[in-house]
Amino acid sequence: MFYQRKDYSLDEIQVLMRIFKDRKLVSLDECFNLINTCQNMTEKSYKDNLNNFINTLTKKELRYFVKNYDIKNYRINIGQIESSKISVFPAHFIFNEIYHTALGYNPDHPLTHVEYNYISNILKSKYKDFLHNILIKNNSTITNAPKNFKLANVKVDYDNQKYISGEQFKKGYIYYKDIKYIIKNKIIFLDISKMKDGYSFRLPYANVFYHFDSDLIKKNIQQILFNGLCSNADKDFYPYLYNMAIGTMVELFDYFKIRLNWKVIKNKTYKFLQLSCII
Repeated sequence: MFYQRKDYSLDEIQVLMRIFKDRKLVSLDECFNLINTCQNMTEKSYKDNLNNFINTLTKKELRYFVKNYDIKNYRINIGQIESSKISVFPAHFIFNEIYHTALGYNPDHPLTHVEYNYISNILKSKYKDFLHNILIKNNSTITNAPKNFKLANVKVDYDNQKYISGEQFKKGYIYYKDIKYIIKNKIIFLDISKMKDGYSFRLPYANVFYHFDSDLIKKNIQQILFNGLCSNADKDFYPYLYNMAIGTMVELFDYFKIRLNWKVIKNKTYKFLQLSCII
């Protein structure tokens, strides 16, 4: 890690660990421990790695985590967990997390405005009434809610910004909301591979390629990676702009069943972690 407070090199570590786990190259315990270690090494960067990893688990795997780990010592944002999996966590843990999500960390000065995205999954879970009552009690306002959202006796501010399909794409940026636009307009996948997102991250999304013919992607995988990593590299070569590409490349290899030695990839990943003094 290049410095403690703001590091990007392991943004996609949960993607690699999920694939290594599914290919039986690492244990579930290794995944939890390594992701937790990465999150604890920097206070600002890695907030969602464990949340994102949990969302890829089966309920059986998640129950194992809840049963065998002291989950209060792990950085879990319950509002980012899929609603169907929230019920796997014990009630006392959920109640505590809801208090923090809905009220902030100072009960004497509770939050008066709560982002819809922070609580939407909880409102779809069996704990929705508990959260609802807290919002009413504290006279909270839910902000940036979709226009069809309503919650009895709770004030709601709606998100009035309507995204226009293809808007970012026409500006030269790839955006996950434009996948339907890309399919409809038959954009060439080799052109997409050259594009960056609004933050200039290269190869930011693997799933944008899932909608193309599998044989074509396999045949052109090297060109896709070359375009993503090397196009206009001389204009904006900053190492952190390639960190999402690390996860995207491995996801593409996995999804399209590219023939390679997964043990080598796993060993090189661990070598990097060792050189970075992470493990």
